[in-house]
Amino acid sequence: MRTKEENNKFVIESMKIVNDPENLKCTCPNTVCVWHGRCRECVAIHRYKKDHIPECFQMIFGDEGGEK
Repeated sequence: MRTKEENNKFVIESMKIVNDPENLKCTCPNTVCVWHGRCRECVAIHRYKKDHIPECFQMIFGDEGGEK
């Protein structure tokens, strides 16, 4: 568990990351998708449907994106 100081440092570092426009660009290769560039909504839909992970996460998790 982090101390209060460690947590504050983590939050400050995280805010720097999310405030950098380069880090907010959609990396998904499926550019024809209606949700392209709307990552929050895309992830919410995949979570709700218990569907495979979004294409942009597949290389992170090594998922082929197919049915189980």
